[in-house]
Amino acid sequence: MTETQEYIGTERFLRGIQTPLAQKFGSVVTAMITPMYAGGATVESMRAEGFGPRAAELLQPSREVDDDSVVSLIDYLGRMGTTGLVVAGTTGSSAHLTHPEHRRLFETVRANTELPIMAGTGSNDPTEMYKLTQHVATHELADAILGVSPYYIKPDQEEIYTYYRLMAEAAGDLPLVAYNIPSRVGGEGIEYETMLRMIRDIPTLRGLKDATGSTDMAVRLRTNPEVPDEFTIFSGDDSLNPQFALEAGAAGAISVQSHWQSPRMSAMYEALRAGNLAGVWQLHAELEPSYIYESTYRSRNPGPATIMMHRLGVIATDSRRLPSIDQSGIEATREEAQSIIEQSGLELAA
Repeated sequence: MTETQEYIGTERFLRGIQTPLAQKFGSVVTAMITPMYAGGATVESMRAEGFGPRAAELLQPSREVDDDSVVSLIDYLGRMGTTGLVVAGTTGSSAHLTHPEHRRLFETVRANTELPIMAGTGSNDPTEMYKLTQHVATHELADAILGVSPYYIKPDQEEIYTYYRLMAEAAGDLPLVAYNIPSRVGGEGIEYETMLRMIRDIPTLRGLKDATGSTDMAVRLRTNPEVPDEFTIFSGDDSLNPQFALEAGAAGAISVQSHWQSPRMSAMYEALRAGNLAGVWQLHAELEPSYIYESTYRSRNPGPATIMMHRLGVIATDSRRLPSIDQSGIEATREEAQSIIEQSGLELAA
């Protein structure tokens, strides 16, 4: 970047962190995993002994949400410098949770932290989405709603627009953050013109988590005079956090690596505030093994974060529900987690 580009980028970031949503949630928002109890058969044992009736052992209730580990996790994240939490987002195994589990998880987190909470209430079932969003709003279980577009069914743009209108209605006065992640939902995700239309028509739509793998749409939104200054952009891709901040004025990141790298991420955003871009890129380089690890092909999200939190002694097990458990690369992922812990000097849970 030229000196002029650096100045413009820093100014965009400094304006981005002034929005009400950014002031509430800060720059290091953790997309929290949902810890599970261990139990039942493993894929390895079933391969050796045969599936048959033992298949049921891999399902509920053998891997229920571990409330004690949830509390341990949010305590650890708070101590490490996380400034906000996303609960039951896609990293939080939202597609694997029942409606009652969602509600209990939101209640557990709300009762055990003062950190601001974004509740992930998106679903491919609009009825369930509406009920869950309304429950969160009515019982004051979150400070904002994070809404992923309907997954698997590849909705068209009109269907996406209608879906977010419904979510906003259910959320009442709670701010709504749209989550654009085409790799999770299929299709093209939320297109630029659809996003503009939603911003115009939905007064409570206050932000965007952009996990498209590119800053293009976020930059177009930030530089469009139709988009209100208080609209907040969050990076949804840890490999592009500085780029989103400097190019699109992103206030911070809704992050996976912040589970174990909140101190470095906090330092990176402090360097951005100070205009120390050399420091920003140095810290981003130090974080590279973590964002490569979190997206490793051997054990896909939320596997790496779950394994890391177990290795750090924060949660009781690294168990997950089908189809996300016991992947063939789990031992290699465990070894990689240990390597990052040692190289980065990460703090173990007390």
